[in-house]
Amino acid sequence: MSKASDLPGAGERTRADYAPIEAPRKGAWIATIEPGSPAERGGLYPGLRVDTVNGVELDDIITWRWEASDGEVELELTDADGEEYYCELTREVGQDWGIEFSDVLFDGIRTCRNACVFCFMQMLPKEVRSTLYLRDDDYRLSFLQGNFVTLTNMSDADVERVIQWRLEPMNVSLHAVSPECRARLMDVTRRGAWTCSSAFAMPASRSMPRSSCALATTMATSSVARSNGSSRIPR
Repeated sequence: MSKASDLPGAGERTRADYAPIEAPRKGAWIATIEPGSPAERGGLYPGLRVDTVNGVELDDIITWRWEASDGEVELELTDADGEEYYCELTREVGQDWGIEFSDVLFDGIRTCRNACVFCFMQMLPKEVRSTLYLRDDDYRLSFLQGNFVTLTNMSDADVERVIQWRLEPMNVSLHAVSPECRARLMDVTRRGAWTCSSAFAMPASRSMPRSSCALATTMATSSVARSNGSSRIPR
């Protein structure tokens, strides 16, 4: 993330291109362990990194909750010295694993790739705290805590994950119902402009209609329209 003094001022239309370019990190760092929990009984302690759960790499808390929803988990861990460990945990029905992670996004936050004509972020004054300039646009935070997102930085795998795991509801900044108009307003590619539309286009071979995912949208000049939906992932 750039320093506040290096960021553009009002009236300049630039893209938020200062997101990390290195390969995303993987693994979840353990912050606390609940006394008497399955995690403590299994020998886990703060400072360990959980790399995989049931053989699946951990990129966020959603993957953890999906994979660790049953009564048994197999974990691959790494300590601060780089030593790798293998651990199996079991729990009773309704019991928590007793693990608190340092963050909910283990591979870092995804930022905005748009250059909207109405972007209020570019209207912020210079020389304020740097965190105000972080243009987050992470669909996972929309599901987890209600952030508004544009969906334009999602890959095909991301879209498929939202559909298959029913990550709903999500709050989407739509801005325009026409993909062509949306592309002009946000200065994004046609691929990005059509992301919302593709989420509702279900091939005949699919068993679950894509329209079953609830999206709450907002227009640039209108109120929020909310949809109620139930997700398969516990929050």
